[in-house]
Amino acid sequence: MSRRPTKWLSQLLLTVVALGFLFPFIWMMANALKPSSEVLALPPSLIGSTVRWQNFPEALAYLPFGRFMLNGVIVSALGTIATLITSAMAGYAFARLQFRGREATFLLYLGTLMIPQEVLVVPMFVLMTKLQWVNSYQALILPWAFTAFGTFLLRQFFLTVPKELEEAANIDGAGYWRRFATIVLPLGKPALGVLAVFTFIGLEQLLVAAPGRQRHRPGNRNAGTEYVPRSVRQPMVLPYGGGCRIDAADDTPSHRPSEIPRQGHRPQRTWRALRSRSPREH
Repeated sequence: MSRRPTKWLSQLLLTVVALGFLFPFIWMMANALKPSSEVLALPPSLIGSTVRWQNFPEALAYLPFGRFMLNGVIVSALGTIATLITSAMAGYAFARLQFRGREATFLLYLGTLMIPQEVLVVPMFVLMTKLQWVNSYQALILPWAFTAFGTFLLRQFFLTVPKELEEAANIDGAGYWRRFATIVLPLGKPALGVLAVFTFIGLEQLLVAAPGRQRHRPGNRNAGTEYVPRSVRQPMVLPYGGGCRIDAADDTPSHRPSEIPRQGHRPQRTWRALRSRSPREH
């Protein structure tokens, strides 16, 4: 009988923790169904004044999200396959083949893990430009297909495979390629699966994070994206009482609600360039 209160208490704590993890998702869905003027309103509310299901088709029509998802699947899938092939062959070579300078080459290969990715951005772009691969799939797949992490992971796993299995296959006349394909790779499925998951997630996150570094001007019709008519746009009310429209001529929000432009009106810039004045003008 003494265990029952403890059981109910543990279930209650687990429920509270689960709701805490689910709250960001619930808040995201609640904001997606609110009018845009209530997303940043203070005090915040979980449920808006109206439920706007049309926010989803408007968002999908604003940018080609279908193409974005297709690009993510293509790059992540092909990049994962290429990484598995190159890492498996390199890991098997470092684990089983005997050649001069193998350990030094492996240590040098591992040393590339200490190079920050930010250092490789400019050289990688210059290389892709010279190869004429800019804005192409191969520029997103091939540079990341040769990873020291995958080689190290599979090499360490291949070292645990008993050599007696390969020696028995060698007696039967199997070469390196046959032993690699028929013995080592089937036994290395767990390590290959782990590497596939890490690589797929890493490539997907790379594509998701990349557009966030670019500044998009929704009012510019030449921005390379589908232009959204003003009829589907709504003013945004800022938390400090100001407001702005997403179809303004510039990206500078107006801090007074009275300056919110009328429907169909494109306001002029509210700032002017400063010029030096002569002493007589002072």
